[in-house]
Amino acid sequence: MWTAEILGIDGVLVNNFDGERIYGAGEYDPPGGWVDFVINSRTGKRVLNCFLAREL
Repeated sequence: MWTAEILGIDGVLVNNFDGERIYGAGEYDPPGGWVDFVINSRTGKRVLNCFLAREL
């Protein structure tokens, strides 16, 4: 089991899961302050240099 860094303040949406990565968006500054994220499902760490959640 793991915990991730803060992924959003007012809400978190999970858009996709491919078995290895969790693609989503977190809202930091409502309304409309959504920031995409991708995290490794095994470690909970953010994945850099990969497609953003809304591009899938």
